[in-house]
Amino acid sequence: MLAVMLEAPHRATVQQVADPQLQADEVIVRVERCGLCGTDQHLYDGDYALTRYPVIPGHELAGVIEAVGTAVTAVRPGQRVVVEPNIHCEHCHYCHIQRGNHCLNLQVIGVNRAGGFAQFVVAPERNVYPVAGLTAEQAAFVEPLSCVVYGLRRLRLAPAARVLIAGAGPMGLLMLQTIRRSGAAEVVVTDLRASRLALARELGAEHVVAAGGDAAQQLKDLAPYGFDAAIDVTGVPGVVQGLVPSVTDGGSLLIFGVSPEQATVSVRPYEVFQRDLTILGSFAVAYTFEDAITLLQSGAVRVDRLVSHRLPLSGYEEGLRAARAGEGSMKVQLAP
Repeated sequence: MLAVMLEAPHRATVQQVADPQLQADEVIVRVERCGLCGTDQHLYDGDYALTRYPVIPGHELAGVIEAVGTAVTAVRPGQRVVVEPNIHCEHCHYCHIQRGNHCLNLQVIGVNRAGGFAQFVVAPERNVYPVAGLTAEQAAFVEPLSCVVYGLRRLRLAPAARVLIAGAGPMGLLMLQTIRRSGAAEVVVTDLRASRLALARELGAEHVVAAGGDAAQQLKDLAPYGFDAAIDVTGVPGVVQGLVPSVTDGGSLLIFGVSPEQATVSVRPYEVFQRDLTILGSFAVAYTFEDAITLLQSGAVRVDRLVSHRLPLSGYEEGLRAARAGEGSMKVQLAP
């Protein structure tokens, strides 16, 4: 089969590789769409700790079941499905307490196991979810949306919350739509790019603020006592640090974006103590695929405006460049 092979940081080729081998409890999926995300940028740059090179990247994937193992009973060839990339061992401490995203033996499709930037991918049956009624393009958003659902479970927004989202890329706009369906009274979105802010407004943001300049004062005017929750979706350490003053006393900061592994920010412990601040992380997904599928199937979250580039496998590095670009760039999907 044809696949993108990431041999080492900044060394990628499209080549013929062996077709995946099928075990009794596995399925082979013919990939229709696979999205690029911030994690893929970190894999390419070599600053994502879980990566094992060489690897076929790609973890936001949707496709059609090509074949099933002899022990598979819940799905059948011909079904359109999505694949949860996190494969839990089911027997370590964290699996036993239902925190599979922290599995001590975690395998991740597209990170340390062959992924979806290929014609075919193999996965355990338990990681495969049918997605009736969704197109392949829509279904490829299930994985990123499931990350959003997990992050919001961690955040536990109160009714009538006022929320600030930093970053209006695809993940920020998925976050925006999901929060709007979760009872927030007001959502404010910041970004550097005017086109993204316009789309955020279209998708339900009450206010948008261009980052830089007098943004801090504009946010102060919108929320004089601060926001109940601020969410970083950029992965930029300086943005994370700059969000702390925007949180109200007793409020929460959710670090959702993926920063470089060695990056640091400076936060004063006394301020966290004195202001009753809560700082949360949100890593990957944890039993949230079904909720993400429901949000897409119901139309509660719309993704039709979020895809800016549709490329073949040979466009992998072009897609990475586009994803880093400015105006006009949103979600990049490859179509093997």
